[in-house]
Amino acid sequence: VVSTQSTWDDPSTYLLVYPDETAVRVDQLTDLDKYKHVIVIEATWQQSRSISKDERWKGLTKVKLYDHRSIFWRYQSKDDSYLATIEAIYFFFVEYKNALLAATNPNQTYDGEYDDLLYFYCHQYNTIQNSYKSDPSRTFTARANRPNYIKYDDEKKIDVDKEENEEVQLQ
Repeated sequence: VVSTQSTWDDPSTYLLVYPDETAVRVDQLTDLDKYKHVIVIEATWQQSRSISKDERWKGLTKVKLYDHRSIFWRYQSKDDSYLATIEAIYFFFVEYKNALLAATNPNQTYDGEYDDLLYFYCHQYNTIQNSYKSDPSRTFTARANRPNYIKYDDEKKIDVDKEENEEVQLQ
């Protein structure tokens, strides 16, 4: 949902998840219980830069996540440290929960309560992987041939042309 809101009822209760130079790590926040709202920009990485500079975000606390690796299966021009939106949401809540636990109950650890956020994401990832595995004639763009992009069984060979825009064909 795109907000056209220009003012916030209480900006101190909002967090904007976006990794810019003013953002702090979730575990560096104090008084974690005061935050009641989380905003995550849903856009391509190219679009998100200009969106993050919108005047409506001024006064909101920006947070960035620790380094995580994306398993996003579609091509993007960024490396795998640039998360898909659902991955960022998931890792935000895990980091937030861990920060809360560290402040209130250091002997307790994250128990997987947010893992279901990734259910459909993982389902779609597996569907795509199975589609390529079951149809050797399917091709994909080599520039996206990263560790988590398209995986074939070990006994099958992938012939990757060195050109960035060439297609990968299972042989």
